[in-house]
Amino acid sequence: MIGNSKEYEIMANCESELWWYKTLHFTTLQEIRLHFGENRNIAILDAGCGTGGMLKYLKHRGYFNISGFDLSEDAIHFCEKIGISAQLLNMLDTKKVYSDASFDVIISNDNFCFFDFEAQKQILKDYFDIIKPN
Repeated sequence: MIGNSKEYEIMANCESELWWYKTLHFTTLQEIRLHFGENRNIAILDAGCGTGGMLKYLKHRGYFNISGFDLSEDAIHFCEKIGISAQLLNMLDTKKVYSDASFDVIISNDNFCFFDFEAQKQILKDYFDIIKPN
């Protein structure tokens, strides 16, 4: 998909309407609320944010301390179009950009399948470092 801007355009256009995304967004929000209640002053990172649909969903529900990154320039372009802050970054380089204990929540939906087991372990270790205790 990376390098295929048409695929990202299709994703961006259906992300607010397709049942898969609607369910994913709702379920993620439910999990956040389970742990943080109605506290919207939490730092959320969407690692592999794609076209920014999840972050847009959370922003429209009052979460303001949100950011994301993706490996695709096309994805970042679509995030910018909808006013979402995202940067170009590989999941393997997370620790180069974010400090320890920076986030309350890290979302990373549908991304780990692109990495081998050793890379997955490294990514999870890095996420463990940048997420706040508890």
